[in-house]
Amino acid sequence: MGRTCTRFRVLDFVLNSPLPVEHHLPSVACLRFALIVAIATPTGLVGCDATPTMTPNPAPAVVDSVIPPQPIDTLVDQPPVDSAVVDTAVVVPAMDTIVVPPPVMSARLLVTPARLATWQRMVAEGHPLARLADANCQANRYGDGGLWCAWWFMATRDSVAGRKAVGTWLATTSGVSLNAIREDFVEKAVTYDWLCAGGVATPSQCATMRSRLDSWKSVCRTVRMEDGDQAIGCYFGRVAYAYATGDSADVMVAGGLVRTGFDRSTYRNTIGGYFDAMEGGALGESFAYDMGTAMLALIGVEVVKSATGVNHFPEFPVADLARYHIASTTGDLRQWVQHGDEQDPRDQTGRLFKRMTLYLGVQGVTKDPFLHSLIRDLAAKYGWTGNGSAEPWARALLFFDPYAPVASPLFGDWVANGHGMIYSRQPTQTLWLAAFNNTFEDHQYDHLFDAQVYKNGEWALTHPLGYGVEVARVTTSNGLSLAGLGAMFNRRMTWTTSGSGWIAIAGVTGGSPYASNYYLPPPPFIRYAGRTSVAGTVGATTVVITRDTVDMDDPRTLPRFDRYRPTTHSSSPHQAWINDANGLPWTIWHSPVPPNVHGNLLTWATVGGQAVQVELLPDQPIQTATYDEATLWGSPCPAIRASEVGWQTRANTAAPVLWSVVQIGPPLPVTRSGDTITVGGQAWTLTTAGVAGP
Repeated sequence: MGRTCTRFRVLDFVLNSPLPVEHHLPSVACLRFALIVAIATPTGLVGCDATPTMTPNPAPAVVDSVIPPQPIDTLVDQPPVDSAVVDTAVVVPAMDTIVVPPPVMSARLLVTPARLATWQRMVAEGHPLARLADANCQANRYGDGGLWCAWWFMATRDSVAGRKAVGTWLATTSGVSLNAIREDFVEKAVTYDWLCAGGVATPSQCATMRSRLDSWKSVCRTVRMEDGDQAIGCYFGRVAYAYATGDSADVMVAGGLVRTGFDRSTYRNTIGGYFDAMEGGALGESFAYDMGTAMLALIGVEVVKSATGVNHFPEFPVADLARYHIASTTGDLRQWVQHGDEQDPRDQTGRLFKRMTLYLGVQGVTKDPFLHSLIRDLAAKYGWTGNGSAEPWARALLFFDPYAPVASPLFGDWVANGHGMIYSRQPTQTLWLAAFNNTFEDHQYDHLFDAQVYKNGEWALTHPLGYGVEVARVTTSNGLSLAGLGAMFNRRMTWTTSGSGWIAIAGVTGGSPYASNYYLPPPPFIRYAGRTSVAGTVGATTVVITRDTVDMDDPRTLPRFDRYRPTTHSSSPHQAWINDANGLPWTIWHSPVPPNVHGNLLTWATVGGQAVQVELLPDQPIQTATYDEATLWGSPCPAIRASEVGWQTRANTAAPVLWSVVQIGPPLPVTRSGDTITVGGQAWTLTTAGVAGP
């Protein structure tokens, strides 16, 4: 943060144009938003380079002019991921044999001298996680694939633990699912390496282990590249196995270790694209899914580094991972900012083990003192071991360094550039705004905009979380519905900025809702749709301001309406959604109880008793509609737990711009003059080009 964007970069490897150009944005928090490439079509990476930091930011330059929205329906077509006739999985064909560099046989995978010394010290000093490893090795820990005992064997050379690791390894690699192969391949390759090269497994056992992983390798030869966790898990499993066997010439590693382009024609190129979009730390699916996938990527990158002595994945932003997860954790350590598919909404302790596993792994690689502080604070609050504690999986022990420096807790702002999110983390409040880029991955949201506020120990402004089709819809966001759709196929964050006590973000969408290979698509109905959002504080009151700007037609009035996905479509019946929205744009706000509606003012109280109000400021009359979500979605809704279901209010105006001013806390007077909103004497000027404020 605190820097001005200095470069936009557009890369199109199919057309070999355009070359990099310079473009300056009126923003303080520089970002790189990346539209991730998919398969076999012209693609573009668009962005600007900067490294955000979680520190206070100087006030931005005043934006004293309004740049009118420009149509974006001529954006470069993105790769196809869908079809009106048949929705089929896109796969990468099996590649020719590619030789990877030979492994360094003098050191086993991941076991560097420094790591081994740390492990041995943890054992000698009785660190809680070393004691946990010993106990879990002896106790046949649920869900263990042999890593607890394998780590103990490597740290102590205890052959009893080593033999037990072999037995557990063999018992957990037969007849497993594709999901298990994705999740476990890289770990199993590492422990195969440790146990067979370490001499604790017999030649017969090693042959069996190798035959099991040979079958996993075959399964992973063909994978859907838009399934990010599957692609990353399979790729690094195959690479790790190549180094574990030393038979790299006989292992088909799609793409090897060298990136050849910004596309998805090879495993390696696909992984590079995911890592590009990970700038700022968010991998690109959902908060929950990113946890496991980021850990697989971390293990894989470090495997290759330990085997070759070279960092072959410089685009992997491991340092950003540390700061992103700090920013995602509320200051009271009771919640995380969740987005995308979530099977465990607002479950702090039930899934803490998975988060701690990643945190400890990233800390060990980066030695980030602020992440180390967060780890210690979570362990102090919830305990290192036991049910509902901060007890991690065994994978955390691969990298964790309890002897690295520790700093004080970190508060401030952070931008997850690739995914399109900005955070402000404070001791009693977390602000979160989103303008999601299209990451072309499973489990991402289908809409563009969102906002949440955690304040005084509760979610004061939020919306339903869950897993499934209904949750991906724009109607579960505090966002902008475009005739029932959340965004067109081309969508992107355009900039972020921040000032003294506030953050801001903007995004745009336009063109067709479908990819370029969609057969006989309906014509685009969006000429421009965008939002500029600000979140900050005025005294004791938290303020969120949104400016929704829309220029669109009712898609039902244009030709080929029947080419929208039909009402019978299993995941996205666009015709039904458009009719439900009456072909209009709607700004949506969620509340846990029915709001009081007085003209342009909505009011309610949170469960904790905090006052919330939303004031709508249009240039023309508005219409509002409030829905009980239990009735709207049915009760029970398979995708959303009953505890997440509340009410939503939608607002529409014929004017091109609709302003919303949300206040949480003592209500303050609000005025508007042109593009300037003043709340309690504090003014922000919001345009499509930028924000000026304190």
